[in-house]
Amino acid sequence: MNLKMILPAALLTLTLAACSSTQVPGADIQSGISAEDQALLQELEANQPEVAQSFREALKQSAEADGQIAIEPQNALMVSIALGSMSNYNSYYSRRGSYPQFNWGRDGCSAPGWVSTIFGDANSRFRNACNQHDFGYRNYRKFGMANEWNRLKIDSKFYSNMLSICSSNYAWYNPLRYACNKSAEAYHAAVRAAGWYHYY
Repeated sequence: MNLKMILPAALLTLTLAACSSTQVPGADIQSGISAEDQALLQELEANQPEVAQSFREALKQSAEADGQIAIEPQNALMVSIALGSMSNYNSYYSRRGSYPQFNWGRDGCSAPGWVSTIFGDANSRFRNACNQHDFGYRNYRKFGMANEWNRLKIDSKFYSNMLSICSSNYAWYNPLRYACNKSAEAYHAAVRAAGWYHYY
């Protein structure tokens, strides 16, 4: 996933979002959101509310997209790989020779070097999330399912995966957790701002 062209736009998006009005924490949590995502959101609300706001909005949009999407039975496996857990994606990737119908191409995270200067080695940290995101973009396009509702779902899953990586690697009180969450926010803003270029 090439972020070199789209991260500057993401930083502008984050700046504008920081100036927007705040919301009541948890007020718009949808029942369709997974328990894991709700736990991530609640922790962010307690410790990093500005990231919580953008994650809450991503989850809300993803839940709204559910009502607009009809998944054909023959595409169910592809969707489960694209939107399932990272471990599920990695398991299928290790057996990709048995699933030649899918596009398994991936390039990890390819943000410019200055991102690592600001956020640490985010490209390596988020590689698994970027690889699954690549799978989603490439295969939704291949299977004729590339639309904005589905892109919302893929990008929201990407955000959730990155925040899960941060949660797994750093305790909430570790300053590196704050930097990790902020880098996840920036990466998500980047794909929302200009990821369409690689999606359609």
